[in-house]
Amino acid sequence: YQNLWPAGATDPQAADPLIGKTFGGYTLRKLLPEYTEVCVYSAMNESGLKRQVTAFPIGAADRDLVQTSIQAGKALSLGQHNDFELFLLQQQAYPLRQQLPPGGLPPLEAWKLLKPVFLQVQAYHERGQCSGNLTIDDIEMVPGHPATLTRFSPDHTLATIQEVQERKARGSSDRERIVMRWRVPIEVMCGLIEKPIPESDQFMLSYLFSRILKGYENSISLLGFSVSTAQRVRVEMDAHWTHLREHPHLRDVLVKMGNHDYTMRYPTLKAAIEAIDGALVNESLTT
Repeated sequence: YQNLWPAGATDPQAADPLIGKTFGGYTLRKLLPEYTEVCVYSAMNESGLKRQVTAFPIGAADRDLVQTSIQAGKALSLGQHNDFELFLLQQQAYPLRQQLPPGGLPPLEAWKLLKPVFLQVQAYHERGQCSGNLTIDDIEMVPGHPATLTRFSPDHTLATIQEVQERKARGSSDRERIVMRWRVPIEVMCGLIEKPIPESDQFMLSYLFSRILKGYENSISLLGFSVSTAQRVRVEMDAHWTHLREHPHLRDVLVKMGNHDYTMRYPTLKAAIEAIDGALVNESLTT
């Protein structure tokens, strides 16, 4: 600490070489005095989102607590700077889940809310990054700002793929336990892929969209949500899809995005976004 905050400095904030600098899009603004065991800074990005950044001496961040937080998506490494390892804490001040009305949203309102998130994921895909485990708890919506992903990590999906592969290697038939823990797309749970792919994010975004339309107080499993091409007749009767009976164009898009077979989904998320835009235009013209 002597290098960062010289003993003779009258204002530790002014002497801190990290304050005012930007890491991962977040500018460090102030060292928070209430934290004594580790340096914690308040930080803000260009959109006004506030976060906290912790600074560990290089090597100290190998501790289990830090690594567990990273794997759980609660912290994001910002790299090494000035003899410190910096981590962005992913806590949410305005979680989207808490701002959704009971009973769900109409299609146009839901799409206005979610399209920025879809575009954010599309940008990740264009950089070659995939998650495969997107949920509503990864999204924050600050009043006056678009909904934003605060976590986009492949770690959970990769860990699940590894677990499935290990079960297969042991010849395990513990399928019931796997289904009960279904939190990722079918191709992940069945071990059909070796890493997250864009189609997996497409699947999770379809599930997220349909849940916001129906209302998050109505629970349904990923397995129950997904429909195979051979089961299309089920869409007309399935409790999860009947609320979209008056929006057949949008329903068809979401069903295709969530197809059991990932090769039957849209070729890109961009194509799915265009299909949703087109579906909602068609429905607005017919109403």
